[in-house]
Amino acid sequence: MPYGITIIQHSNHEIGDDWRRIRQIIHGLLTPKSSDKFKPSQDLESKKYLFDLLTDNEDNMKFYQHVRRYTSSVIMWATYAKRVETLEDQDLQEIYQELMNFSTVVARGAYLVEEFPILAKIIPRSLQWWRPYGERLHSLEANLWLRLWRQLAAKMENGTAEFCYVRGFMEQKYKEMGVSELQGAYVAGTMIEVNC
Repeated sequence: MPYGITIIQHSNHEIGDDWRRIRQIIHGLLTPKSSDKFKPSQDLESKKYLFDLLTDNEDNMKFYQHVRRYTSSVIMWATYAKRVETLEDQDLQEIYQELMNFSTVVARGAYLVEEFPILAKIIPRSLQWWRPYGERLHSLEANLWLRLWRQLAAKMENGTAEFCYVRGFMEQKYKEMGVSELQGAYVAGTMIEVNC
């Protein structure tokens, strides 16, 4: 996926020192002990989910929407200590749009460079017709992930941040380990993407 991964997510997709440093931080956070801290939020979301099912259940689409809101809220709380009250939540809408953009770009046959990655190496960068659109998508995606990251960082500074994986990541002194703010924001975004 030279287009989807390399251009849009600005990742070289190789296992190297960056990957090992990030893995070390994540490995320390994803433990049974830290997962126990999320039981109260999961309990709250389960109760909201059951209430929604009992009071707003006209058709199958409502069921699907309740499941989607529930799962999105659980992962957003675990990642950023943010609840998703409705599917109209602005952050959630932007995440779904980003997922749609990415899946459209990496769909088989959408871009010739996905089928023939060598094109990214032999065609001069200025003539890579797919690149401007991918760079624009990267900008949108990076702004989304960095905004969420920085909102939590501001809460940490004023002492109001609840426990979540990103707070734990930030407390690991990630910058001293050679991990950039953008890399950290993308790690958090990936945790959300795989669950939404």
